[in-house]
Amino acid sequence: MSKLTEATEKRERTRQALLDATRAIVCERGYDNISITEITRRANVATGTFYNYFPSKQRAFEAVLAEIKRQFNIRLDEVRERIQDPALRMATTLRFTFQEASENHEWNMFLDYSGRQNRPPILQDEARLRDDLELGVRGGRFQVDSLELTHTLVVSMIRQVNLDLRAKRLSVETIDRVSKSIMKMLGLTEIVTRGLIQAPLPSRPAPRHRPPTPEVPANVVVLKEVAADRETG
Repeated sequence: MSKLTEATEKRERTRQALLDATRAIVCERGYDNISITEITRRANVATGTFYNYFPSKQRAFEAVLAEIKRQFNIRLDEVRERIQDPALRMATTLRFTFQEASENHEWNMFLDYSGRQNRPPILQDEARLRDDLELGVRGGRFQVDSLELTHTLVVSMIRQVNLDLRAKRLSVETIDRVSKSIMKMLGLTEIVTRGLIQAPLPSRPAPRHRPPTPEVPANVVVLKEVAADRETG
């Protein structure tokens, strides 16, 4: 291994350690309650090293969100990779995305603990979504008047549905119904849309990171132990 390659890999490991530390501490105590010193201590690097990678705590936070989104798109690609039909691929993408919005606890926990619940939700890369729409139009599966307008509308709808799922304004049971409405907007009939939505989703790869369990304050532990002693006493 060359010295340049070794240095590059070491730099990437250090950056990942800082991201993992930021992710863990935010989920434990919230974004406003941590310092750069705590992040570097958790990552086992010098405090000054942080600034070689991020100019501020906010930039590290943004990098964590970008990493979670990147992992989401990797899992989405794995779910879609063997689907050739553009319509089935779109239906699968919608349902997978909405389920992630509801069930990706790491993403939701990170947003909740950071105080940024209204940030843009987890979402397929918009350029890829446009490619999917264009492929469906070229293949005669989608019938739309304007590709650009349809792309804008679909992206807006996905964003709003994701936010509503996170906020519990929509239930998980509505995912198929919402997905069907979007597919019908692309010119598909009721019968075709129903068949696409009822098709079983391919197995969903698990996220690479599991959300950390928030630390329980010591006084809470003591109170629980006292209560247990009273019950057994």
